Amino acid sequence: MTISPLSALPRVRMLGRHPQGGPAPLFYTAAGFVCRFTGSELHLHLNAGFTMYEPWLSVELNGAWIARFPVAAGESEICLFRGMTPGVPKTVRVLKDVQAMHDDPAHFVQITGLSAPDGEFLPLPAPACRLEFIGDSITSGEGALGAQCEEDWVSPFFSAVDHYARMTADALGADWRIVSQSGWGLLSSW
Repeated sequence: MTISPLSALPRVRMLGRHPQGGPAPLFYTAAGFVCRFTGSELHLHLNAGFTMYEPWLSVELNGAWIARFPVAAGESEICLFRGMTPGVPKTVRVLKDVQAMHDDPAHFVQITGLSAPDGEFLPLPAPACRLEFIGDSITSGEGALGAQCEEDWVSPFFSAVDHYARMTADALGADWRIVSQSGWGLLSSW
């Protein structure tokens, strides 16, 4: 299978803020992509690094949250789905669950491409509107997952899916992005 960079796939919509061309860095919470694809399987190619706070990604298929996983350091290939009916359009959304982790300067994740043995990317419907959510820990998804008693500040407890911004954007049919960092308020910080 040939790996195609996202910049070569105009029908794949990037989510979040990204430079043009090259690997797509996922910096803020909810950075990622969405696409409609007709193939029987689809693979995501990543490059990542961290010292302590691994990046976590979530995968949605046809509107359902089907997977959540930490990304291994180095280059990796993740099968997003396999064995599905060829020719039937599937909507896939991949989101970074965690913010940029300022306590771990080595923390990063990049999408280096997508690959599939068959299928084509279809046009996505135009969003009804575009939203940008700006905030601190709540907007970063901190504490959205985990037991109620948890107080540790670790990346598995962040979520971009179980999140008010995603729910709001989906209810409005909006394209959305998040600019946020825990502890960095617009008026004051901790």
